[in-house]
Amino acid sequence: MLRYVACLLPALASTAVIAQAQLAPKSSPSLTVYPLRNQNPEKMVDFSCGCYLYTQSNWEQHPKLPTAFQSGWDPKDSLAWANVGGNDITLKLVSVKDPKVWKKGASSIRVYEYDTVSVRCELTVSGECPPNTHCDGVPLRGTMQVTVGEKTRSVRVWGFCGC
Repeated sequence: MLRYVACLLPALASTAVIAQAQLAPKSSPSLTVYPLRNQNPEKMVDFSCGCYLYTQSNWEQHPKLPTAFQSGWDPKDSLAWANVGGNDITLKLVSVKDPKVWKKGASSIRVYEYDTVSVRCELTVSGECPPNTHCDGVPLRGTMQVTVGEKTRSVRVWGFCGC
């Protein structure tokens, strides 16, 4: 019995340290953008349509490629998710400048914030639906600018917004 308790103590101690680390506020996350750990954040909010951004231009050829950013397409769906500094964060939409018509060449600027983190997505519609086809979205390319405090980093992104 004593041997069993002695084996459990280090495990319990490490669990307490892990729990404490998760609860401690992050003072300044790094500017590195990673793929989202949770690839299904849309389950947290009922999006009718969404935007999905990747850090690789050939994202269409890799259906299991993880996204770096997800949000609702409709500005009423004001939440978004990004992985900054290795942690998934939930961002709130604070500014929108969308085109009236989402056609090739049209651009959108959306700014999201969480605590000291700001994410600015500057996107351009890079294609259109082929004629006589069913199409539920538009392909995009652009930059995702991440600011933490006074530091900023830009990352090229590709993806789509659609239903």
